[in-house]
Amino acid sequence: MIRSLVFALVLTASVIAQAPEGKFTVFTGKGQASSIDDILKSLAAADVVFLGEFHDDTIAHAIQLEIFKRAIDQNGAKRKVTLSLEMFERDVQTVVNEYLAGQISENHFLLSSRPWPRYKDDYRPLVELAKEKKLEVIAANAPRRYVNMVSRNGRDSVNGLSPLAKTWLAPLPYSEASEAYSKKFKALMGSSAEASMGIDKILSSQSLWDATMAHSVAESLKKNKGSLVVHLNGGFHTEMRLGTVEHFLKYRKNGKAVVVTMRYEDDFKKFAAKHTDAGDFVIITQKQPKQSGTIRDVFQRMEKNARSLKSVRGNIRMTKYNSQLKESDEFRGTLAILPPAMASSVRTRIDWKTPVVENVAVSGHKFIIHRPNQSLAFLGSLKGSERTPRSREAIRF
Repeated sequence: MIRSLVFALVLTASVIAQAPEGKFTVFTGKGQASSIDDILKSLAAADVVFLGEFHDDTIAHAIQLEIFKRAIDQNGAKRKVTLSLEMFERDVQTVVNEYLAGQISENHFLLSSRPWPRYKDDYRPLVELAKEKKLEVIAANAPRRYVNMVSRNGRDSVNGLSPLAKTWLAPLPYSEASEAYSKKFKALMGSSAEASMGIDKILSSQSLWDATMAHSVAESLKKNKGSLVVHLNGGFHTEMRLGTVEHFLKYRKNGKAVVVTMRYEDDFKKFAAKHTDAGDFVIITQKQPKQSGTIRDVFQRMEKNARSLKSVRGNIRMTKYNSQLKESDEFRGTLAILPPAMASSVRTRIDWKTPVVENVAVSGHKFIIHRPNQSLAFLGSLKGSERTPRSREAIRF
């Protein structure tokens, strides 16, 4: 849980054009030895394959590219293959389409589509392959601003959106999370004060995320009869065939989904009990060393000490961690846990005037913020704070 409070910083390794041999092991969901070939064979009877990842796993990204490439080669002219991505939101679908059609430059595509920070290394190879093969790419996710709206104001808050905005979401009212998914989600969030703040709203925002991705996939299959969708998302959304998979099966009765869950471990050749039924197939990849450096060292200390943080409220003054540019903003905010946009991170939120996704660790009146979607880090201080630690042990960054 401590580790999950901080989103891992970028890695130096690049996605390569072929899955790196000797750095991953494929299993069935029951732990039996399997292979990429077995996964590809299973897709013959599937509508969609959900490839669940840790977003900072470069080996998993290489495997995704390999599966996508081989799915295209395997189906040839017999069956259309479509790429679907959690990493783009539905309101930028027009921008994605324009780029794939060669109407706009890649630079303008990136300026207008809000790509994730490591897009060029992690997801660009798949998008470029789709572009080369003239295949569709689905911007599958709900716009983050509406997910944030639900986490703050509840599931009914989206009812007041414009008709256009509603087209970027799953049909309203979208389904509640299943009992099994809710239990799993709340267990991940933990029992801390941060986790208990607005947990039902946060779960609803997670469900909006899941349902919108599922609806995007189902609509593509409805439009393209007999096609195969290769969908990428954080593993939490689809592992154990919950979340997005459950919503998909509601939108597409008798739909056939294959779930591949990818996780990294130090011992990637061993199938641990915790991986049982995480997917129809489970791929364990070799855990890669993290990038070193001052900022990374700070976040490692944050991970180590964040367990003492229970709750915090205060007037917040923030200074961007940049030697050449300083910016500040003041607002009385409340720390709260956000649902994991990715399996490897459970993130916190400060309600600024302009909502953003952030990771936060606090020591006394000092805090550090990481904004993963903007690749920014901040240092700042709390004024007039009310802080309840779990212990009296001092925290030192």
